[in-house]
Parts: sequence; C-alpha cells; structure tokens
Amino acid sequence: MPRPGRTRTVLLVLVYTGVFCVALPGLLWQAGLAIDHRLGWRLAPTALGALPAAWGALWLAAGMRNLWSHGGDARGPGLPVSAVPPPRLVTRGPYVLVRHPIYAGFNLLLLGAGLLVGAPGLALVVAPLFLPVWMAYARWEERGLLRRFGADYERYRQSTPLLPRPSLRPLMRLLQALGLIRVRVLSGREHLPGRGPAVLVSNHTTYADPVFLAALSPRRVWMATTAEAFRGRGAFRFLVRAWPSFPVRRFRPDPSAARRLIDLLAAGEVVGLFNERERSVLGAYLGTDERVAALLPRLGVPVIPVALQDAYASGPRWSGTLRLPTIHARVGPPIDWRGGSPAACLDRAMRALLDQDPQPVWLEREHLDRLYRAVWRCPRCLDEAGWQPAALRCTACGAAWTPSGDGGVRGPEGQVQAFADWAAPVWQAPETGPLEVEVEVSRAPEVSGPIQDLLPQGRATLRLGPEGLNWDGQHLGIRMILSTSTERADTLQVGTLRELWQFRCPTTSPFRLQRALDRWRQAEEQRRPRHRPLRRAPILDPEPAPVAGPPGSTG
Repeated sequence: MPRPGRTRTVLLVLVYTGVFCVALPGLLWQAGLAIDHRLGWRLAPTALGALPAAWGALWLAAGMRNLWSHGGDARGPGLPVSAVPPPRLVTRGPYVLVRHPIYAGFNLLLLGAGLLVGAPGLALVVAPLFLPVWMAYARWEERGLLRRFGADYERYRQSTPLLPRPSLRPLMRLLQALGLIRVRVLSGREHLPGRGPAVLVSNHTTYADPVFLAALSPRRVWMATTAEAFRGRGAFRFLVRAWPSFPVRRFRPDPSAARRLIDLLAAGEVVGLFNERERSVLGAYLGTDERVAALLPRLGVPVIPVALQDAYASGPRWSGTLRLPTIHARVGPPIDWRGGSPAACLDRAMRALLDQDPQPVWLEREHLDRLYRAVWRCPRCLDEAGWQPAALRCTACGAAWTPSGDGGVRGPEGQVQAFADWAAPVWQAPETGPLEVEVEVSRAPEVSGPIQDLLPQGRATLRLGPEGLNWDGQHLGIRMILSTSTERADTLQVGTLRELWQFRCPTTSPFRLQRALDRWRQAEEQRRPRHRPLRRAPILDPEPAPVAGPPGSTG
C-alpha cells in the first residue's frame, strides 16, 4: 500500500494530533471531573500516581521514538498514525513487551494523572473504561497491519501480548537485595554486555538456573524455555509466563522459536540459552549439542559463556528439592569461533570456566528415597533386586556407601568419589532386555503455532525394546523416533515428525528409559548405515542471517 502524498500526510498528522493529543485527553479529563462532581467524590492527591504516570509517559514516548527511528525508510519516518502506517514493522524497545505501547502508555498516564491530582473519576472510572476501548481499536488496527506486513506481523502478534504481562524481574532484584538470591561473579563481570544484542550460554543443572543467570546480568535476560514449562499449571504456569522467556519445542526443529530469538536480538535484547539442552542428572557437564552450537555463530552477535557453579547442590534433578545457596559464576569473553567446530569452541570455553566438574552434591541433605531415578542399580555389582538406594547399600554384594561430607560419596574401602563418577557404571551398563513400566500417557499433536495443553490418553503399560514402544495397541517403531527428552524427574518424552508422546512414570527412572531408547536407536542406525545418522532434534533449526533490524506497529 503506497503512502499518501506529502500534503495529505501533513493533514493526517495534524488531524490525528488534534484528535488524539488534544481533543481525546481533554474529553477524558472533563469526563473524569464530571463524574467526581456528580457523585461528590473526593480524593487527596497522592504521590503514588507518579509511578504509573512516569511509566506510561516513558512507554508512550519510547513507542513514538522507536516508530520514528526504526519504522521509517527512504520514503519517510515511521509515524504513530494508523492512516499512515510505518514502512517497516517495529519490534524494538517497548514493542518487545507489548504490541501497542503507545496506547498502553496513554492508559497508564490517565491512571497516574488521576491519582496525582486527586481525581478519582479519572483514575478509577475513566482509565479502566478506556482500556477495552483502545484494545478494541487496536485489534481493528491490527487487521491493516496484517495486510501490510503479512506473516511477519502474525508471528509478532503470536509472541507478543496485547497487555503488559506482570514481570518477576523487580521481585528477583528485591530478593537479591534481601540476600535470598545470592549470585557471586568470581571473574569476568566486564564481559557482561552493557548494551546491544548478545547471547549468554550457560551450563544447566537445576530448575533455578534461569534465575541465577538473570541475576548476574545487569540487563533483562530473555530465556529460551522448554515448551513443557509453558504447559504448566497454577502458580508455576504464572511464574514461567511472567518471566521474560519464550517457548522452545525440543522434540522437533522449531522455526517459531528461532524467529523469536532473532527478533529479540534484532531489538537489542540479551537472550539466555543452555547449551546442554537438558539439565544434567548427575551434575557433570554434558557437552554442547552440535546442532545448537552450529546456530550460534550465524546469529552475528557476541556469544558469552557463563559457568554456574554450586548450582547442582541447590537441587539435583532426581531429588526434587530446591534451595537457594550462594552461586558462584565465571563469565568468559565472547567466543572466538575460529578455533574449530562451534561445539568444540563452546565446550572449550565452558570447561575453562568450570572450577569443579562434576559438581558436588551433599547426599545427606537430599531425599534418598528418590535416588533410584539417577542410580537404579548397584554401582558395584549392577544388581537391581538387592539395591537399596535410600540406604545406599546393596544386599546382593554387601557394599555400602555414605556421604563423604564434602559433596562426594565414600565407598566401602574408604575411597571418596564424586557423585557422578560413583553413578557412572550404572549409566554405562547396557540394558539386556525389554523394559516394562506403568505410565500415564499424554500427547501433544501440534507441531507449530501457540503452545497447547497436552491431551491425556489415560493409563497404560508401556513396553520398550529394540523394536520401539508399545502400549494399549499403539506401536511406535524405533525408526519413527526423532528425539527423546525428559521433563522433571518422572516423565519421558518421545518426539516424532508429527507429534510428541509423553509418558509419566513416577515409580521408574525416566532417565533409564531415555538412555535405553537412545542406545537402541543408535544400534538401529548402525545396522542401516545408508540412512541418516542418529541425532536428537535440534532446539532451533532455521538458517538465520546475522541479526539486523527486522523489516513492528503503530500503537
């Protein structure tokens, strides 16, 4: 749609200025005063109105500034006028948080002004009633934006809310000030970006790692978060969605997550990723997924490694506990990708920052009745029937262990091992036959679009073997499996090209099931060398160009 001529543009701007900057505010102000007069309301002026007023004014000004500076092109600047939409979509600044920061800012300004001058009609009636009005107008306006910007705006609309979401970042800073969240940067603080786009890449051992990573940065950090977290319920769902984050489907390449990542970086934001993809079960660094690593150099922004230490002791994955100890972090310089493959460069940078690998865990503090999730047979004789994980002993071979007091495990002969080294024989032992377990089955049929809740399929007996998975007459062949992953410490996920199957197994280790499936998949690939090699589905699998300003909205 061509822009109107210069004279018409000037007239439209004058009309919009008169209506929306003079007439509308005056009308709303008079309406508020009329309500106060008719109802006899009185309200003492309060300085509490300064916060929403300042916030609203900031959003309004920043929204207009971003439209002017980033929405224009050779035909002219971007204007906050729906009849003269900006030539380019703006997704920077406040447009990262809401689709129409100018309208939202104006509404907040109304609320704050009413409180500041003591006009309850303006603050408590006019401002709330104005909210659905501008939301309806914005949705009407978005029809034109969809016609103008097409798929770019549809993608932006799906990932960015209409109203501001509550943010947990101020709460996190308050907890830091109170000493409840303690993250101490031992070295490399100067590498944390003060401005401009960047990616922070960190190791991953506990649920709280996104909080720890965000706490060490002076800027907001957008976290790439598993889609399962967005499917959570109750308070957990609220917390995840209130955190600056975006969902990633791990069971297949996720172009929508890749586009969100690129849009955030183009807006000058900082994004946090965990290069191991899943939390380490035993506390040892797992290494970088090669397909994830291959994405990072192509983003064209600094990729900064961060090693979080002592985090595993805050709550091992198998234990289900969560504490907030003092976390120590080392930050490295931006990664130089010229030293080998991207995965090798990232692993080398990360291992150089880790003081302890594997990380210690104090077993005396943990729920050992859940240890079977990580150590499902005796680490010495590999017997299952005689293994008593809650007592750290095996009746089959007579071996017994105790916590060493320094984060390790003391064996029968007095030798001390790191927890990960002690459990390693269990993880390395092959599975000799099919596994059978009682599960609760769910399915996620969607492969793109908004994250939806899983569809419950009921209880079943799941049988896993070299040929694949069988349950309730369903069969999933080993060659159909694209990816395996685990959620929490009781759920196995199996992804195919078309859907995701989830099996909750509260009495069996999902890590054991995942490990067995991956080995059987590997064996199947080795028997058929002509087929593509085994790989887990990458988190993000686009071909992104280096980040630049994307070709964002008028409100």
